[in-house]
Amino acid sequence: MKIVAKAAFLILSSLALASCGMPDIRIKHKVAETEVVGTWHLDPKSSALAEDHDGDDYVMDATKPHTIVFSADGTCHYRSVLQMPTRYIDAVGQWKTSSPSDKPEGSEVQIELNMPDGGTQMISLDIREDSGELILWTFWSDPDLWNFIEYKQ
Repeated sequence: MKIVAKAAFLILSSLALASCGMPDIRIKHKVAETEVVGTWHLDPKSSALAEDHDGDDYVMDATKPHTIVFSADGTCHYRSVLQMPTRYIDAVGQWKTSSPSDKPEGSEVQIELNMPDGGTQMISLDIREDSGELILWTFWSDPDLWNFIEYKQ
């Protein structure tokens, strides 16, 4: 009887843990850098996620652009929000596409920004596809909350 109870407990525990996983929405093929070149705009549906999600009372400023411009020469201009703490950043830097270490068949955009304070900031944006349209995204706040900040061309 003890063995049956232990086995049932282990099976139920395994099922509970397996159900906690999130679906992988990342793109499942290589994305050419030419597909990323251009201006990407913060999706207005994402803007609400930047408002006080980490308790710092940040409010989006609608008078400022919330865009990322990726140039063919590998430079970029980032004018949008970053988190921890949530703040607006206007900075330039370098970018490239690469494969995520856990998904070599996929693609992500890696950005290294030259921050106004003299330091650098690394950002990785995942890529997904919705009805043929590429979307750059990253988790906003705790990934378990399943909230994203998204950019569209």
